[in-house]
Amino acid sequence: MRVMVVRPSRWEHPGDFPEFPKGTPVIVADEEDIDFFGWYACEIAGHKSYVPESFVSDGRLLRDYNPTELIQDVGDILEIQEIVYAWLYAMNSKGVTGWIPAERVISASKEKNEADKAALYRKLVYDVRLCTDCDAYTARGKKDKEAVKLEHDKNRRHINLWAEWQNSLNAEILLIGQDWSSLEQQGFTGEEYARHIENRIDRNELYCESYSSTDDTIIKHFRQSLCIDAERPNDKLFFTNSVQCYKTGSASNDTNDNWYTLCNQKYINRLIQIIQPKVIITLGGKALRGLLHCGGSFSDMQGTTLMESYFRKPINEIVDKGAILLHFADFVVTVCPVVHTGSREKYNRKGGDPAKDWREIKKHLR
Repeated sequence: MRVMVVRPSRWEHPGDFPEFPKGTPVIVADEEDIDFFGWYACEIAGHKSYVPESFVSDGRLLRDYNPTELIQDVGDILEIQEIVYAWLYAMNSKGVTGWIPAERVISASKEKNEADKAALYRKLVYDVRLCTDCDAYTARGKKDKEAVKLEHDKNRRHINLWAEWQNSLNAEILLIGQDWSSLEQQGFTGEEYARHIENRIDRNELYCESYSSTDDTIIKHFRQSLCIDAERPNDKLFFTNSVQCYKTGSASNDTNDNWYTLCNQKYINRLIQIIQPKVIITLGGKALRGLLHCGGSFSDMQGTTLMESYFRKPINEIVDKGAILLHFADFVVTVCPVVHTGSREKYNRKGGDPAKDWREIKKHLR
């Protein structure tokens, strides 16, 4: 994605840092930077700088990292290579790379045409197919305590199986669930799930006779609260999960937080940039907290910055407070958190009414 600098980027001590390899020791400050969410003052191999919290674990870098900040003038064009907590890692016209705050740039092309979106999405799906980053992380099983891993779908046609159902790249609503259990456990492969949906559409049958009570509840809320038909493909909708691959074993098995972090950093952020929806609906606390790693910054509806501690509150408390805003370099998305749907939805929504929560979303679509 190309962006144009609209506020000059000048730093009193910009520094010209070497690239520090993965595993380099890092001394991180206890307090988050007051101006930039997710960034901390640090010392890397004797160099004082800043580092994103997601780049460090147990006092060492999780990846190669160069903290050099770009010096740019108004009108300069940059090519974004990565978005991390409202900062952009970009390359300028001279081939120099470095960091710049997202608030200092706007999109160089305000609207992507259909071909651009389709091409970006195909590349995104291709990258998800090949990804093995989460293989290093496991979770714990509920029943026999077996290690829960993620299984891949190398033949996927979309970022996630849910997108076989709703996949408009011009969607007004991006629905983000949490995760799916093993395809084998659910009794179908990715290709079979895709054919199932296509066959039902061809026969003009309703999707609500689905594999999942979660899907049925979602259809009900879209129909009754938002007056949107989600049974068949709808150009207002895109559905996916926060975790793009599928955990082994039972649907009740735990997940690993690193799965959410990596998938949002690498894929959900790109999906949001492609679609640029009006509203993101997150199902459950894990899907919402995953967005902390998608490269934007959060505020309440009045513009007050929300720090990470806000998202550590119980999901019911967050839902009670209502919608929040997710800010990117050149657009803003309204995020509407709801509890996870399905057979336990009413139990999950302690002290509240799920139907009312969904009705509140409608005002953000006007």
